[in-house]
Amino acid sequence: MSLLRPGGVAGGLLLTVLVVGLCCCPTLVDAMRAPPEFTLDLATPPEQRWLGAVSAVLRVHPWDSSFGAVFAAHNATLFDNLPLGTLDSLWATLEQHFPITAREIAGLSAEFTASGHTVSREYLAGWVYFHELAHTDLATDVDSRACTAVVTLNIDQEANGSTTHVANMDQSPEAVRNITLRVHIEQAGVRVAEGVDWYWITTGLSRMVRRGVASVQENWRDLGVQNHSSTLAAIRAGATPQILVFRQALLTVPCDGGGCTPSDGGFRWFVQAMRKVTLGAPFYVIVAGASAADREGVVMARSATAVDSELWIGEDTQPWYLTQTNYDRCRAAPPGVNGSATPCDFLPDDPTDPRRTAAEAALVSVGPVVGTTAMGLYAVASTYPVHNPHTAYTAVMNAADGTLTAFVRTAMCPESPGTTTVDGRYCLANRTAPPLKVREV
Repeated sequence: MSLLRPGGVAGGLLLTVLVVGLCCCPTLVDAMRAPPEFTLDLATPPEQRWLGAVSAVLRVHPWDSSFGAVFAAHNATLFDNLPLGTLDSLWATLEQHFPITAREIAGLSAEFTASGHTVSREYLAGWVYFHELAHTDLATDVDSRACTAVVTLNIDQEANGSTTHVANMDQSPEAVRNITLRVHIEQAGVRVAEGVDWYWITTGLSRMVRRGVASVQENWRDLGVQNHSSTLAAIRAGATPQILVFRQALLTVPCDGGGCTPSDGGFRWFVQAMRKVTLGAPFYVIVAGASAADREGVVMARSATAVDSELWIGEDTQPWYLTQTNYDRCRAAPPGVNGSATPCDFLPDDPTDPRRTAAEAALVSVGPVVGTTAMGLYAVASTYPVHNPHTAYTAVMNAADGTLTAFVRTAMCPESPGTTTVDGRYCLANRTAPPLKVREV
């Protein structure tokens, strides 16, 4: 049996597809593949930490279909639009406010040079601030409709269970799939965190997990086009680049004796860090903890300087799941100790981009027994249009055991998208205009 296109919600949450021949040897249809892996050793000097990462990608994908294609696409829609001297200024800002990151970036630049491709440290500094710059009037062809998060809670096993977290990364161009890297983070020979991303060229990661603490992802949030001069001023004043936020916070969570356990309070510490960090642009933060009993799962809508709302697992219409795409779930409500101080005033899903609706329908379809497992969540994340032609990779994370499993995804459409979920952006048979480019998560 072969499946070349993902099905809709009903009847078809199929994951791995095998073609079985007469030789009885199964062959995997290329609907997904594991990304290359790399170990980031924090015990080495910053300039050497990413040594081997560039070559790990280039061994699998040539320059023109990996870094070269990604850089060219985003140069055309952002970096070529920067005022003269901006990249030099961003490098100076990075050296001033984040000197360890600057040293890692310098090492990455040297690795690109060693591979036969000149990528300056100043240009990579621009990538560190990509999310901030992409929110400004310097960016073109921006479509913020991308990325999905689902967090589930095993309510039948709260005492011993945990939350499970699935994250879809949607992004263009298609070549971002070819620079996606699975990153293991070690300190003194001990594995301390896991991550996956194509943004690793910034030294940060947008999907991460630390055992006993939390799994986390970010989704793009649109509060309107920002003035680039004001955004650059906030950057120069020391706003933390969005892509560095998770790595900085997860790796500095205070834990008793080395390893982290839920009793250390690392989840609450991390959530508080997400509330307090000063940013240069808005985003959604989706966090799942290691304790099911404490119902550790939250979606936080952040502006550059404040928390606009929080929605905790169990506050939604279903007690066992929480979903998020790129739209506010609640009208603004100040956060409390364990969620919003006032009940969420729920907002509907965007009817032109119903990925959240589709994810919730899939969750209801499979039910809480299957939907709280890693396999069940991967199935939900594989349902159109949650999985759509822009989905670059899917990560399934569990903070209780610190695991992260990631697959690069193939751009596919269902046979009859109109019979599964009506969607105004992709996979429509009668589309006359080319698909919109997705700029960001």
